[in-house]
Amino acid sequence: MTKEKMYKYLILAITIIATVAMCLWPDFHPEQKVLQQYYWQVDMLIHGGYYFVVCMLILLLRFNIKPTYIGLALFTFSLLLELLQNFSYHRSVSLLDILSNLLGIGLAVVMFIGLMKTVKN
Repeated sequence: MTKEKMYKYLILAITIIATVAMCLWPDFHPEQKVLQQYYWQVDMLIHGGYYFVVCMLILLLRFNIKPTYIGLALFTFSLLLELLQNFSYHRSVSLLDILSNLLGIGLAVVMFIGLMKTVKN
């Protein structure tokens, strides 16, 4: 395995571990620390933005996998984590979180495909 490939997998592993930790951490709501209360709109922006960044990072690592498959795999992973939150202390399943994850991932995939078409031309 080349050094470059090893770094790709290391970045992917760190990203996955960090995502699992944040999604299953009991009572992890950063917006409440900053804004002193819960706002569902901010929570949606955080979820969508986080998964947009994670998806774009994975796509930019340039694994030899179609972007739509990466998006589907990441959405399935986010759905699994959302369902596991039901078993975490002070966490619950949220359809808004699932929707915002999907929107963030979908936007990243669409933008990445558009950028790759632009670069090729």
